[in-house]
Amino acid sequence: MLEIHELYKSFGRTTALRGVSLAVAGGELTALVGPNASGKSTLMKAVLGLVRPDRGEILWQGRPLRSLERYQRLFGYMPQSPYYPGNLTAREILRIVQEIRGLDGKNFEPFVDSFRFGEFLDRPVGTLSLGTRQKLSAILALGVGAPVLILDEPTVGFDPVAAGVFRRLFLEQKERGTAILFVSHLLQEVQAVADRIAFLDEGKIIFSGAISELQTRTQTNSLEEAVLSLFDC
Repeated sequence: MLEIHELYKSFGRTTALRGVSLAVAGGELTALVGPNASGKSTLMKAVLGLVRPDRGEILWQGRPLRSLERYQRLFGYMPQSPYYPGNLTAREILRIVQEIRGLDGKNFEPFVDSFRFGEFLDRPVGTLSLGTRQKLSAILALGVGAPVLILDEPTVGFDPVAAGVFRRLFLEQKERGTAILFVSHLLQEVQAVADRIAFLDEGKIIFSGAISELQTRTQTNSLEEAVLSLFDC
């Protein structure tokens, strides 16, 4: 289990996180939802080790994350807007990640096949469309076989077929025990895949629990209505 306890982070006079606590269990998908500038990106970067919190603690299986050797290998990460050197081919990028992670060359093959990505492997990434680069990002995130997946607006740029393939693949990993933190503004997508949902607003968690709990609390019939009620809209 990934546990976040009382996380605080400020950038100058701007407070991005205000005592955030959250648990993401293995075999569960927790959706992180909130308006722009609510702290979602800062929280993800803190978990990934890209931002150092001012206070608080992040634990994996009860142990402080930073006490673990090479703790970054716990994570598969799919950013909203991936950047890769445009002169490298997709195959070269996969090989670099394979070597860094110490993976077998076959780790990525099932995902390359699922996305029908083979024809793009030897093309420079700079020539690929946004949706095709997103497929590469998905292959990298899923193929490393990490116990935690962090997916930041992952279906942006996907066509409906690619989005459906991706959804099937990450839900299969969830069924095998992967903990997933899923960030999305698409509430229909969240309702379709999430076991639990956490709402961030102004750097604070204002709700964390099952969608059914939120609907009961707000006396609404859909996630969209519940969100509007939660934010007094």
